[in-house]
Amino acid sequence: GGTQNITQPTSGGALTWAGTASATSQMSIAYHKWAYAFATADLVMPPGVWGAREVMDGISMRLVRQYDINNDRIPSRLDVIFGFVPVRPRLAVRLASN
Repeated sequence: GGTQNITQPTSGGALTWAGTASATSQMSIAYHKWAYAFATADLVMPPGVWGAREVMDGISMRLVRQYDINNDRIPSRLDVIFGFVPVRPRLAVRLASN
């Protein structure tokens, strides 16, 4: 079963907690490279503007520029749409240190 590697405390057994009550601790994470997935998607290029879309190292980015006639400027916009999800959460662990 799920508890085969631990010993269940008895009703009179003592529990020992690390640290003191209300103590704060630093949190870290240790994980295997297969634990999480990061993905990007291509964004639509809007019509009527100058733009470019490139994929580098699996990351898709879009740059769009358009002339602003009222302020005599050329604003630029750089976009990335992404997602991050645990694929194999058993390959990651959260660590607390005092």
